[in-house]
Amino acid sequence: MRIKLCLLMFWVCATAFCQRNVSFSERIRTVECVVNGDRQKPPVISLNSNDVVTVSFDDMTHDYVRYLYKLEHCDKEWNVSDALFESDYMTGTNLDRIIEDYQQSTNTSNLYTHYKLDFPNKYIKPLISGNYRVSIYDEENTDNPVAQMCFSVVDNKIGIGTAITTNTDVDYNKAHQQMDLTLNISKIDSRDPEREVYVRIIQNKRYDNAVSNPAPTFVSDKEMRWQHCENLIFPAGNEFRKFEILNVHQPTLGVDKMRWFPPFYHAFLYAGKPFTNYIYTQEVNGSYVVRNEDNEENDTKSEYVIVHFSLETEKRNDGKFYVCGQWNSFNFMPDNEMRYNAEDNVYEASILLKQGYYNYSYLFVPDGNKTGLTSESEGDFFQTENEYTVMVYTRLQGERYDRLLGYRDFRFIPNK
Repeated sequence: MRIKLCLLMFWVCATAFCQRNVSFSERIRTVECVVNGDRQKPPVISLNSNDVVTVSFDDMTHDYVRYLYKLEHCDKEWNVSDALFESDYMTGTNLDRIIEDYQQSTNTSNLYTHYKLDFPNKYIKPLISGNYRVSIYDEENTDNPVAQMCFSVVDNKIGIGTAITTNTDVDYNKAHQQMDLTLNISKIDSRDPEREVYVRIIQNKRYDNAVSNPAPTFVSDKEMRWQHCENLIFPAGNEFRKFEILNVHQPTLGVDKMRWFPPFYHAFLYAGKPFTNYIYTQEVNGSYVVRNEDNEENDTKSEYVIVHFSLETEKRNDGKFYVCGQWNSFNFMPDNEMRYNAEDNVYEASILLKQGYYNYSYLFVPDGNKTGLTSESEGDFFQTENEYTVMVYTRLQGERYDRLLGYRDFRFIPNK
């Protein structure tokens, strides 16, 4: 088997909306944005609540770096809200404080330093609802960030009702799930809801196949409804694949073998094949947990391991396969692109990950497309348990920014 590690490339998201965590340096790893310590939940906090969002990352060295941070308010498409001043959306000032909370790794074969930062903190607090982007800068270079994280602040004023069925307008109990959606907008003074209310529906935290601003089927001054809406039909997918690396000296869940090739431990996962049937397994809808065998000081005592993924399937000339999960924000990047090994008739990827439990999928992206398909490797089966997130933005007449006034996240379990 060929061993090939794709180093993290400098990469900037080119799409208009991208709630994603991303590194711009191969030294910066495990870029995270977590609310109240729960990695399984979307990074959304409530306005003026006790919620805390924690952004963190590892710098693959023990050398201390003075990192600064910048908080920016963004519109619904994750572009910076240019009509706002800093004082409009936050207390404090940007690039004025260093990240004070950092710890060096201990007893790890590869040295790193873990940095983390909470919002709100004693210097900066978000003041309004909407989308926020955190950029991290080396104090010696404040022109180019080394990492970015995204989270949202909701001011719940819009009620959200949802119903999901596997009896869809395209098939019955086969490959899709369809959402009906109702919004109670009686608490906002919208004169033109179709123009002033913007809805985004997300499946399993994936932005590549999110549905944005579908046309409603009914609108009044108090309610908006989407019923039998073709745009709200989602491929059902399959349950996520999973692996766990707790002991770097012996294989555990989903791992065929562990090896030491200096300077890293290597985990070779069992080779996967395209699924032809629904596979029930308990998983966490693409999420992950960083942890070690002792489950102690996970942020600083967990090893970095090169994980080898393989998918046994014929070579495709019409697109690319990617390994995806919440741990890479379902980005289609060189770091997680799979390369075809003609000798073994298998697609392979080798990715440096921090020790822990991970969900993942193999997604196929056709040439010229930006949406990953589950149908080519995971299959689409109506029985799949999926997580759905509804986010409702508004910009009423005369307002200067997009507010997030509705948010709901839930897990759909068919036949229950």
